[in-house]
Amino acid sequence: MTPDQFQQLLTEKKAEIEQALRRTLPVKVGRIAKDHFQDNFRQGGFQDNGLQAWARKVASPPRPCIVGMP
Repeated sequence: MTPDQFQQLLTEKKAEIEQALRRTLPVKVGRIAKDHFQDNFRQGGFQDNGLQAWARKVASPPRPCIVGMP
């Protein structure tokens, strides 16, 4: 394909490319990002560079209940 042929193809597909940039691609990228976040949450840690598990929550001691105090 020559540069002139490529330029002609771009002008022919201009509307399709603009619609993809404005509508189609943001939806697809958003879906991929949401799925990635949900997978991280389900696995209990970040999986970017292997699974880096989140620290476990330390249970706090129960608070005393004093009768008659607001």
